[in-house]
Amino acid sequence: MGDSRSGSTTVSDTVNTVEAQHGPHEKHVEASQGSGRRFWKFRMRPDDDDEPQDWWFASTAIPLLAATFGPLANVMSIAALITRWRNNYDPDNPGVDALSVGTPDPDWCIALNAASLVCGLVGNVFLLFNFTRRVRYIVALPATIILWYFATGILIGITICMEKYVPPQRPEQTYSQGFWHAVIAAILYLLLSMILMVNMLGYFLGHYKQHFELSDEQRNLILQTMLFFFWLAGGAGVYTKVDGELQFVDALYFCD
Repeated sequence: MGDSRSGSTTVSDTVNTVEAQHGPHEKHVEASQGSGRRFWKFRMRPDDDDEPQDWWFASTAIPLLAATFGPLANVMSIAALITRWRNNYDPDNPGVDALSVGTPDPDWCIALNAASLVCGLVGNVFLLFNFTRRVRYIVALPATIILWYFATGILIGITICMEKYVPPQRPEQTYSQGFWHAVIAAILYLLLSMILMVNMLGYFLGHYKQHFELSDEQRNLILQTMLFFFWLAGGAGVYTKVDGELQFVDALYFCD
């Protein structure tokens, strides 16, 4: 009996020792796994947690891509709004695009084109506020995605309607650079909205906190890129005004 009690005491002491060694670690793991708000399989981490972060491409590369090509999409959209979408060929030089002259676009095309540009610009402003943390990530990023999807939908709609209802009367007419700039802008807005959704998915799954993981150098690069594209568009506008005959899209090429 004495040996049995002694053995039981030894086993009990061993179990208590093991629990004492591993208990805090297990509690830490549970606390770490439970941090942030959970909704079904989503776990939105607070901004002040210190857990390790992964999904580098989604957390860092995607914001950099969006900041680089977002202003480019805005410039393409500006070119699509300013430039007429259909050109008349010179009768003496049929088929020569360089000598073609623009014909007025329908009012509905211009109005919707302007609405698309506004959506694209406001979406880019929200993205800038997101980078500078002027607006919360969970507010600014959905706003950018939704507005860029609106810009995409409007541009796709008017390019399709233009082709269906008022297409160029070939061979006397053709689509101008403005039409193709609208197509490029729609593609850019669509692709950028899709990759920003990947960034938001990473946040919902708890891979990183609710802000873009960027260094100060990367944030400065983003601001410089945005300013460069707007400076480029402004320079093209001045070039067009001074020259008087050069179209905005051509001036944009020479200002690059």
